[in-house]
Amino acid sequence: MKMMIVASALIVAGASNALAADAAIEDVAPASGAYDWSGFYVGVHGGYSAGKSQYGVYELDMLRVFADPDPRGYLGGVHAGYVSQFSNGFVLGGEADLSYNASDGSGGAYLVMPYGNIPDPDVHVDAEVKWTGSARARLGYAMDRLLPYVTAGVAVARVESDFIVAGNSSQPRNDTHIGWTLGMGAEYAVTEKVSLRAEYRYSDYGVQDSNLPYLGNLPAKMGLKAQDVRFGISYKF
Repeated sequence: MKMMIVASALIVAGASNALAADAAIEDVAPASGAYDWSGFYVGVHGGYSAGKSQYGVYELDMLRVFADPDPRGYLGGVHAGYVSQFSNGFVLGGEADLSYNASDGSGGAYLVMPYGNIPDPDVHVDAEVKWTGSARARLGYAMDRLLPYVTAGVAVARVESDFIVAGNSSQPRNDTHIGWTLGMGAEYAVTEKVSLRAEYRYSDYGVQDSNLPYLGNLPAKMGLKAQDVRFGISYKF
């Protein structure tokens, strides 16, 4: 009987020690569960834009004068969006952004002749991107707090351009270009609410048709493309 009592006491003591150890482990164990990207967010971003532009003036449906001012410079703006994370790890949502641009450039004009192009020292084109914006879809795959993603959608740019003829400025014109944008990036959640991102975007803002009164009302086509590198910070609600 004494042996049974001693054995029972040892079993109870061992179980108590095991439960105490388990409780201690639970107290120090990290919280389980991966980061959830779902929700609304807003943020700010900045970066650099390298533009490629072509300006062509036509006569009798033939290209007569062209220039490529290629505006380049810094940008900064705001963005906002919403994403949902699914059980398989994919993240899908939408985002809109608006950026102020300090991109400008100046390109010499060339006369297009049957026997070759001739530089015209009396004519050049200045171009300045005033602002850009986009509305895009975002698709990513969550790796806990890291979110690599791709993005695509509609892009808009406001461009001011001016033909300088013999040192005299023509009337500057402002055109709104509408096209598309495609990019990829990665975002990392540094806290439950704050995330950092890096993104590359290629945008084709399309070709804008116009007439140039100071060149005899000749028709003109103005195109703009850009490659942007952007860095941003977002706050999730």
